[in-house]
Amino acid sequence: MKFRDLFVIFNRKLSRLLRSRLWRRRRGRRVEPQAVVTRLGNIIAEYSVGAYSVKLVDTGDYVEYYVEPRLTGDVYSRVEERLDDILLLLRSTIDLGDVVTSVLNVKRDYACDVLYALKTITGYGKLQVLLDDPYITDISIEGAGRVWVRHSLVDLIRPEQDFLPTNIYFASDSEVVQMQQVIATKCGTFLSTSNPIVETQLPLLDGGHRIH
Repeated sequence: MKFRDLFVIFNRKLSRLLRSRLWRRRRGRRVEPQAVVTRLGNIIAEYSVGAYSVKLVDTGDYVEYYVEPRLTGDVYSRVEERLDDILLLLRSTIDLGDVVTSVLNVKRDYACDVLYALKTITGYGKLQVLLDDPYITDISIEGAGRVWVRHSLVDLIRPEQDFLPTNIYFASDSEVVQMQQVIATKCGTFLSTSNPIVETQLPLLDGGHRIH
């Protein structure tokens, strides 16, 4: 099976934070993308990825990548609050839609989006939509601030632009380190003072993308 040649690139200076303190993944964190205020332009492409609407916006100077959740932050909070109940019921039924509609009391029409919220919370958080976007070939995280991506459609229409800024961002370096730990754990490795850099590959079920 051939996988997209997607890289998730972390600035290695962040790994030095591990030498002074290790950060643990915490339950209850907000995982939906957070907007960065910027000037709007012309929408040159629009499509859906999971429970998100994706827009490529040409500002005139460059193209930006925007994701907008179709679900409210309240739904994400409810999924997090009832996560243990949902996971327990999933063990005894094959109808995922019935589980989320009954536990969260949402309409069946929203079941797919809620299941994607569940995937996001139990998966790669705010990076999940980027990992699932078939047009993204690279994800770059330079530390606290915006996440940047390389997009195959933009490569065709504006080849001079290398990476696109997104409206997904990390509020602090410690949050980036937490994400590194999540990825390392899912890849069967770990971060420590003696092993502060992630050089690995995502599980095949998660796309098999390379991480460094």
